[in-house]
Amino acid sequence: MNNLEVVIFFYASALVILGFTILAQLRRTEISEFRLLDILWLLAWFGLTHGAHEFIDMFTVIKGENVLATLLSALLSFISFLFLFAFGYRLLNISRKRIGPWLMVIAALGLVMLPIMFGPTSVIIWSISRRYFLAFPASVLIAIGFPLYYVTVVQALGLTRVKRYFFWAGFFFSAYAVIVGLVVAKANFFPASVINENSFFSVVGIPARVFRALVALGVAWSIWKILDIFNIEQERKRESSTIEKETLLHDVGERVKELNCLYTIAKIAAVPDVSLDKLCQKTAEIIPPSWQYPEITCARIMVHDQVYKTANFKKTKWLQAADIIEYGNKAGTVEVYYLEESPVLYEGPFLKEERDLIEGIAERLGGWIERQRTQQLGEALNYINEAMSSTLEFDQIMQTVVEESSKAIGCEKSVTYIREEHTWVPTHVYRFPPELIGTRFPDTAAPFAALTKARKPIITYQATSKDRVQSELMSRYQIESLLSVPLLTKEGALGSLMFAYETAGAEFSKADIDFAEKLAASVALAVENSRLYAEEHKIADTLQETLLTVPEKIEGISFGHLYRSATAEVAKAGGDFFDLFDLEHEKAGVIIGDISGKGLAAATLTSLVKNTLRAYAYQHKSPGEVVALTNNVVEKASAASMFATVCYRPNNLTPSSPSPATILAI
Repeated sequence: MNNLEVVIFFYASALVILGFTILAQLRRTEISEFRLLDILWLLAWFGLTHGAHEFIDMFTVIKGENVLATLLSALLSFISFLFLFAFGYRLLNISRKRIGPWLMVIAALGLVMLPIMFGPTSVIIWSISRRYFLAFPASVLIAIGFPLYYVTVVQALGLTRVKRYFFWAGFFFSAYAVIVGLVVAKANFFPASVINENSFFSVVGIPARVFRALVALGVAWSIWKILDIFNIEQERKRESSTIEKETLLHDVGERVKELNCLYTIAKIAAVPDVSLDKLCQKTAEIIPPSWQYPEITCARIMVHDQVYKTANFKKTKWLQAADIIEYGNKAGTVEVYYLEESPVLYEGPFLKEERDLIEGIAERLGGWIERQRTQQLGEALNYINEAMSSTLEFDQIMQTVVEESSKAIGCEKSVTYIREEHTWVPTHVYRFPPELIGTRFPDTAAPFAALTKARKPIITYQATSKDRVQSELMSRYQIESLLSVPLLTKEGALGSLMFAYETAGAEFSKADIDFAEKLAASVALAVENSRLYAEEHKIADTLQETLLTVPEKIEGISFGHLYRSATAEVAKAGGDFFDLFDLEHEKAGVIIGDISGKGLAAATLTSLVKNTLRAYAYQHKSPGEVVALTNNVVEKASAASMFATVCYRPNNLTPSSPSPATILAI
């Protein structure tokens, strides 16, 4: 065979180049989405070991047979085909076609059994066995695996420009399966006896080694082209990384604008005494620069029937909006419009982040409105409580309550009811007709029955609707929405506060209800205290009247008296007292005194002092003894914080008296 060593050289060189090309690619590409990268080292080592095997064969062709070279060549051939078999087996598995271990078992059995049957000591038989049971099935697996891997994996990633190289690789490995795996040295068993290197040469006229070299070059070329998928992948990653960086920078810029928007709104809201008008107008002006296309953006904010908008505001079909929620109810809307058509993104032309931003703006405005409302109601409640604590007069308390509470809530009308003998009686009204006062409503009437039973606020909307209880009464007084809050004590409901809207659709917020409940608790306590005060005042008045009286006549003395208090409202419930009484032995006792404090406690102590002084005076004691004995009694019977100032004098009624009369002036 002329120039055989040249053919072997090209064959071996192609395989070695294949091995080094793959190793170089593996060095450049450490990570890939393609699992092919994880098994290419097997194909690389096949190329290197089989190339080494062929170079040894070339050496023997040139230098002649050598036992050591022959054994080394056989070992390298066996190892190389093991690498090739492992690569083919794993390639088919990563192509989503699972092959069980049965193929390896068959290959192993065939590899051993053939030499045992036909010549265990023959180098040629072992070579034929390697080619039949390792090289041939490995090449077939690879010939199927490369096209299948492209179809199931590579094509899905859009790398269509490498398609033909996967199929060329499949073709060349199919040829390799025949020319290497089936065309073997001639032997005396089938199929080596029919299909062998001699029969191939006789038919084709070209040695099988020449075709092997050509196929090896084709394999190396197709694999080299297939490796381009990793370069394409890296190029795509670089492009993707560049795009991601640009997108990230853009997104960071957008997020900075959004954060600046929210920060500026928070900064404005934190200004003391900032008004809702100023906050909403400033917010509307801040919105356009915070959106993706500020030059074509306008905004409008509507809160509580008030409108705040940018100078360039115009309604278009490109709208993004969010509701402003106040205590669970819609209080207004934040609207953003694009004045021109823009590319469709997440929500029409708007970004997902812009949806989050507009929701954040609406949430912050709603939170600010809630806080301001809570603060206003709290201040109103404090004012009403202070007003109630400044007096115990029932009428003054209740009139303050109905007027100030209605203004705080913002409703048009209010009325207070007091429960008397299973009826509810209006006592004080705000913007209701005065003739409503004194009208009696039975416990069974709405909403009084519910108040008595539930002991919690009752809200009625659309009160004038015909299907509502007491709809005629509600229509008469133009009540559309009604909030009724009971005035509760330990004994039950002693009355109620009612707030009414005339405007259809008006609703009471959670803050309004909370305010009304707290106010009702304070009013109930104030009413209860007022009642107790009135009862105590009545008792004290009755008692005090008995302490400010003197006998109509005492023989031997003329007298008169005048009592004038600096606090006229509570004069009768004070601690001042005086007394004039007849004693034996033509004498008359005179007492003038003052007790600390006022009210029932002062009146009680006054009675004790006055009567004790009289009792000891009737025992003919001296003035000093009378006062001393009285002091002992008072000290034991009264609180340590109370005291009395008393002047007691017995006057003679004989003609030797310096004056025919004693005038008592207090």
